[in-house]
Amino acid sequence: MTETHRPPAERERTSRTADRRSLGARLGLYYRQVIAELRKVVWPTRSQLITYTAVVLVFVAFIITVISLLDFGFGYLVLEVFGLPGADRGASRPVKQAGPHEPATRDTAALPRPTSTANDR
Repeated sequence: MTETHRPPAERERTSRTADRRSLGARLGLYYRQVIAELRKVVWPTRSQLITYTAVVLVFVAFIITVISLLDFGFGYLVLEVFGLPGADRGASRPVKQAGPHEPATRDTAALPRPTSTANDR
């Protein structure tokens, strides 16, 4: 009898017994199938391999250049639109040089004096 003419329960039983192979038998079968598939592969020649490698490297260098230029361009646009952080908050004011036992601080003489407001009264 062929597989298609057997009752479904009997077909299921035979497929389960095929799955009960030992681990070594399953690994051996897998290895043989991998080798059989690798024999079917058409491997490139040395000159093709060099050509394909050069094409990939040139393409990657081109993409790196494009992305870098876009990154610098967008960074420039963001700085033009939003400005540098801290540029208007006294980043260019002189810093008092610290002595051996004191932390570096901004020179308070160079800071503008606060003006009184309605909330100070």
